[in-house]
Parts: sequence; C-alpha cells; structure tokens
Amino acid sequence: MANAQPQATTPKHPRDEKREKVWRWLRYYYHKWMETCENQRWIIEGRAPKYPQALLPFIPFGFVPAEPYHYLLTSFVDGHLGVLGNKLVNPLGNPAHMATIIQEEPFDVTEQPNREVSYLMIEQVFGGIITDFWMFENTTWNKVTAFLQANNIDMPIYRKGVTWAFLEKMYDRHQKWLIDGFNSTYFLDFFRAIFDGIDSGDAGIQPQPPMLKNLLDVLNTHVQIPADKINLWGTLDILAPNLPSIQIEGRGGSIPITLDSPFTLVVSEAGLLAMLDGLKYSRTLGEVTLFMIGFVGRGLQAGWLQLKGARWVSKLVAWRMRRKLIALPKKVSMMTQLLANPFRILLIVGKNAFSVELVDGNPELIRYEEDLPILDAENKRRPVDDVWREFCKRGKYAHVAVDVNLPDPYAGRFPVGNDIEDMISYYPKNDFVRYIMRQGLVKMFANLVVPFLAE
Repeated sequence: MANAQPQATTPKHPRDEKREKVWRWLRYYYHKWMETCENQRWIIEGRAPKYPQALLPFIPFGFVPAEPYHYLLTSFVDGHLGVLGNKLVNPLGNPAHMATIIQEEPFDVTEQPNREVSYLMIEQVFGGIITDFWMFENTTWNKVTAFLQANNIDMPIYRKGVTWAFLEKMYDRHQKWLIDGFNSTYFLDFFRAIFDGIDSGDAGIQPQPPMLKNLLDVLNTHVQIPADKINLWGTLDILAPNLPSIQIEGRGGSIPITLDSPFTLVVSEAGLLAMLDGLKYSRTLGEVTLFMIGFVGRGLQAGWLQLKGARWVSKLVAWRMRRKLIALPKKVSMMTQLLANPFRILLIVGKNAFSVELVDGNPELIRYEEDLPILDAENKRRPVDDVWREFCKRGKYAHVAVDVNLPDPYAGRFPVGNDIEDMISYYPKNDFVRYIMRQGLVKMFANLVVPFLAE
C-alpha cells in the first residue's frame, strides 16, 4: 500500500490566528455580560441572582458578588445614561438603548450606513435594566435599523464602538497580566487603553453621556495645557504599586476591586453616585473644584469614604483633612477677594509657566504660558521677579508669581509634602503674599500639579 501523501493546505495568515484568539477571549466576556443582564431581570422579579458572581467588563480579576453589582450598575445606567425628560416615556423607566459595534477601522456607521461591520448588538435598556438584546454578524447599520423598524423596536440612543485593533491591544494587556499578575498595572492600562482609543478613534461612544461630555467640556475650556506638557500615565505607572484597592459598599454587600496595595479605599454606593451626580452638574472648573472639596470633606464626615488597613491612622487623617478641606475654600475666597477677584497666580515649574486664575477663591482657568522666558542667555534660571515682570508686560497681571525650581534632571522625582517648600521662591514679598503662602494654597496646588508635568 502506497504511503498517503499529505494534502497541501494554505497556511493561515498570522493576523487570522490572532483574530481568532481575540474573538475567543472577547466571547468569554460577552457571555459574562449576558449573565449580568440575566441577573438584572431575575433580581427585579424578586428572585436571587441566577449567577452569584459577576465579572466586571474587561477586568480579568474583577469577579464580584452579583447583587450589589446589580444595584450599582442599574443606578448608574439609569442616572447617567438614561434620557431624562419631563416625564417617563415608558413605564419601565428612562430609556438608554445601546448599540455596540465591532468594526475593522474607525468610522461612523450613521454617516456610512451601508458599510459592513463585523458585529452589531442592540440592547434595549429601561430604568437601567437590559430588558432585551439582538446580535447581528457581518451586517450594516441600514439592515439593522430596517429590522428594528419592522419589528417596532426602539432605536438605540447611544452607539458605542471599538475596532479590532483596540480589542487586540486589550487582549495583549490581558496576556501580560496573566504573566506578571500586577492588578494595579492592568487597572491603569485598562483606562489608558480607553482614553487612547477615544483619542485615536478606535473606541468611543456617541452621543457622549452627559457626565462625560460635561467633564470634557470643562477640561477643554478651563485647562489650556498642551498634551506634551503633562505626563499623566507615566506618573501613574510609577505610582501604581501604591494605588489602594477599592471596595464599594452597597445594597446587598460590597464590590471589591483588589489591587496590589495593602490599603483599601472604601466608598459607599451612595457616596459614589453622589460624586458622579455632582460632576454631571458642575459646569466650570471652579464648580468642579468646590464640589470635590466639599464632597471629600462631607464624605469623610458621613462615612462615604474611609481607608481600611490603617484604621487608627485613617481616623486622625480624616479629622485633619476634613478640617483643612472645609476651611481652605473660605480662607482662599476671603483672601483673594480682599485684593482682587479674579485673582491670578503665575506658577513657574521647571522650564514651564502656567497662569492660574481664581474666581471667588476657586480655580477658574489654568493656562500654559507659551514662550515666557524662564532661562537667560546663558541657559540659567532667571529670578522669579524678572519672569513676573515679563509676564506683566504682556498685558496680563499676576498678583503673585511662584517659582518651583525642580532638580535637574527631574525624571522620576516626586517632591510632595514638605519637600516642595525647599524648592519654592515667590514674588512680590509683601505681607499679603506671605500670608497666602503660609495658608498652603500654592503648596497644595503645586503638590497636585508638579508630579504630573513632563520635564
């Protein structure tokens, strides 16, 4: 008998193999999300969750008890995605219907409705509950909308979409986590991937939910700093091992997100929803700042926020922070209004300068000051009073200039707390400015800003 010859086969393209792995990985999360949706329907019918454990989307270590997760998810979707009118348009609650789209490359399905997408899922959402869903494969927006209209199904309000390139990056992050096991690093990478995806068009949601749109409008309008002057993710990467775990205390139990720190930040469900609600309605940087100061002060007092793992420390810290946070806005408002309202601070950090405008004691505008000469002809730092005079010559006036003289090179050094006092000089040196400096306003602001600047 002749030996059987192997049949020739066409080798798979490496991308096809990667795509298949990504799809299997994604399908697991899809099924877990369907379990969460089924739990929602069981709980509102008065039954115990069908699946006792739920998995947070795209968080591989995010298994949490189903019941508290249900209540938080339902309240969040209903309060921050649901369309609020003068009256409920459906007895089931506010609508927040969602289309989820997976496609090859960034494009808007409503502008190119006949272009094929890989997957398109429709979820009907009323009162924060996913009441029904439909999945379509290799289809177009026109075909899906025709199906919905023919079956008298409400059109989606939101369209969230991702590309395969975005999913591949998320998959790669998951594989890295399987090897190194650092929850904190993965947690930060998860949010970095989302923001990078939004920036590149590989991920996004249209229209933007009210809270997200409001915060982006505030940042884009009131924080005018070029992206290359901020090293947000690099700083967070270094700080990642110190990020506390998160525990959300809610109805039916707690939702733990276990990171790598021995400490746990405990947030109540009521406190978290109150914070999100306040951010949704704060329209300026000053309002956001004032709200967050008040929220932290009240949260520490009302038990919305606490630190586990060091309870004897947290009570003392909470007491001192609460006193300072409640007193600081009043002190700053009184001090600045005595001299001027608005009140402007010129903050010189390293080789960059920023003007901070305070209205009623709250930051209203932060602007990067382009081409302000901080170094002289010999590449040495100019005195703070020289930089202040140059700034004032440009038709602006700063009531105080503060120079934070960072070490050179700066990379990897985070001068926080009292360390930063040794690096600060200021001008003019009158009694009023000395009083402001003693109250800690500039020091507090510098401690918040300096670690995240790219130098």
